[in-house]
Amino acid sequence: MEPGELSSGHSHNQRLAIFLNRTQVQQWTNYWQREPSGESETRELIPDQVTFRPAVAHISKDVGIVPIRNILIEFKPQIFYPDLPPAPPPQMRHKGQ
Repeated sequence: MEPGELSSGHSHNQRLAIFLNRTQVQQWTNYWQREPSGESETRELIPDQVTFRPAVAHISKDVGIVPIRNILIEFKPQIFYPDLPPAPPPQMRHKGQ
């Protein structure tokens, strides 16, 4: 994301975020209220810091002077099937058996 760039509204699952450079991001979690009364949060992004981030729907803006460069590892949402029995453990086989 380039300095001054504003993303469209989007969402993320739970994820790990790894920031590659130092900059700042401003985010609106109630993005449908961004103008004029929406509350925002500005955070410092610190390189080589790995953080856990909860699931969110938001708009982001790069308010730093350099582009935001990061790696996001998003987890698939967990799906529960209450009517199915738990999966059996995998069969362990050793050579010669």
